[in-house]
Amino acid sequence: MVDLGGESTAGAAGVAGVVDVVHSAVLDRVERTGPGLESMTALCALDPMSLDGFDRVRYLQGWDAARCWVEAQGLPAMVAVAGEHGVDGDDWVREEVAAACNLSGAAAQTRIEIARACVSRLAPAAQALERGAMTWLHLRTLVVETADLTDEQAHMVAARSCPVLATRRSGGGPGRSVGPCTRSPRPRWKPRTPGRERTAGSNSGSCPTGWPGSMPNYPPPTL
Repeated sequence: MVDLGGESTAGAAGVAGVVDVVHSAVLDRVERTGPGLESMTALCALDPMSLDGFDRVRYLQGWDAARCWVEAQGLPAMVAVAGEHGVDGDDWVREEVAAACNLSGAAAQTRIEIARACVSRLAPAAQALERGAMTWLHLRTLVVETADLTDEQAHMVAARSCPVLATRRSGGGPGRSVGPCTRSPRPRWKPRTPGRERTAGSNSGSCPTGWPGSMPNYPPPTL
């Protein structure tokens, strides 16, 4: 009998390698396309348990961006129900949104305020959410922190915040890079000479002057 176990193992490994290449190509296309219906369709065709460790992270990032895209699509729908501006009948609108979305009254009011801000003063943030460059939590924080600003100021803050958040979510940017250490080296501590007693006013102990733990010689308190 001929032992074909080695050939079978090599063949299986080759097939697995081809599958990994195909999966990586699909995820590459998802990253190039950006979040949307096409990307979600491609992600639905993948089995995350069949991916390697690196592609599983990319798979998670793809669905996270898709979730942001879906949430951005709901903003115009919320405004269509609640209106672009608050009116005296906002209590009724809030309860209608709460019943439709199975939310509490406070949560519904928050959703309404976020949606209204995104169609006007925070439009750049809504666009970033649709691209997957900003999360819903980032958007809610922007709405809260810019509540006391004018529309022009809020728009400026949103426009400046979006590129920074996009860089952080992609894993790059100056804030994530690690360069060579440019700090001056710490001075070496001088060991105490055996048999030498410390004199008053001397600071040549185990902790050099200026470092944490160094104790200046203050005069004794007057009783």
